[in-house]
Amino acid sequence: MKHLLFVWLLCLCLGDGMASAQKSEPILVGYGRDPKWSPGEMSISLIRNDTLYVTRLDSAHQTSAIHAGPIFKYEWLDDSTLVTQERRYFDAKDGKRMVEKILRVSLSGKVEEAANDSSRVFSREGRRLGLMKFADGSLGYSDYARGEEEIVKLSTRASTAMSAEKASSSLFVDTDPASWGKVWLYYGSKDNGRQITKSANTYSLPRLAPTGDKFLCKNHRGEIVIYDTLDNALANLGRADMESWDASGQYVVYCGCAYSEFDIEKSDIFLSKYDGTETVQLTATPDIIEFEPAFSPSSRHIIYSNERTGAIYVQRVR
Repeated sequence: MKHLLFVWLLCLCLGDGMASAQKSEPILVGYGRDPKWSPGEMSISLIRNDTLYVTRLDSAHQTSAIHAGPIFKYEWLDDSTLVTQERRYFDAKDGKRMVEKILRVSLSGKVEEAANDSSRVFSREGRRLGLMKFADGSLGYSDYARGEEEIVKLSTRASTAMSAEKASSSLFVDTDPASWGKVWLYYGSKDNGRQITKSANTYSLPRLAPTGDKFLCKNHRGEIVIYDTLDNALANLGRADMESWDASGQYVVYCGCAYSEFDIEKSDIFLSKYDGTETVQLTATPDIIEFEPAFSPSSRHIIYSNERTGAIYVQRVR
C-alpha cells in the first residue's frame, strides 16, 4: 500500500501537458463500479455490493463503507458529503410500485432525506425523481409532480438539515420527449429553455461542457458529435461510449469499444480535444475492458474501471 501511495505522489510531480498522457502508468486504487472523484481530489468513491465506499488518497489511504442501499445514481455534493438516488421495487395491491429517494450522505455515515416518491411502475401517477449534475458542477434533482417537472437545487451549506432551493442559474441539457431526439438547453428549470438542435437528425445522451458554450451527444450511428449552443457542428469523434468532459470544457475522454452483437469484446480509453485534434490513446490492453473514464476536478488525472474484475485505476494525463 505504501508503494502505491509513493507511485501516486511521484506521478503528481511528473510532466505536464496532454502529450505526456501515453507515458503514464495506471495505479490500482480499489475494486467496485461507478468511481468518482471528490471535488477536492483527495478521495475516490465507488460502489461495491450495493454499498458506497470512499477511499482517502492522503497518507492514511483509508477505505470506509459510507452507506448501504440500492444506489441507482450518486454524486459528490462537496468534500464531506455525497448525494444518492436510491430505487426500490415492491409488490402492492394496486400493482408493482417503485420507491425512490434522494439522500444526503456525510462521510461519517449520517443520512438525511431530501425527497422521496412512491409511484406505480409504468404509470404517470405520483412523482419521478432524478439526480442531476449541472454544468457548473452543482447538484439538484428533477421532481415530476402532477404531470409537471420542477428542478430543485441542493445547497452545499454545512447545515444539520438537508436544504434545497430552486435552481435559478444552472445550465443543463436534455432531449425533450415532445420533440423526440432534439437537444434543449435549459436555464435552471424546464420552464426556461430553448431547442438548440435544428436539423432533422436525432440525438441522445447530451452532456453540456462545464463552460456552458458547447455540448456533446450521440447521433443515430452511435458517434460522439460536438456542437456549440448555436447548433454549429464542431467535431465528430467517431463511434465511442462513456464520454466525459474535463473541467475546462476543452477535452473529452471516452471508450473506444469493439462489439460482438450487444457484448463489448474490447475497450480502450482515448482522450481528444473537443475539435477532434490532439487525440491520444491512453490504454492498449487486450485483456482489460476499460469502463467509466472520468477526469479528476483538476483534469490532471482520469479514473476508470476494469469491467471484468471491477478494479479501479487512476492515471495521470497531464
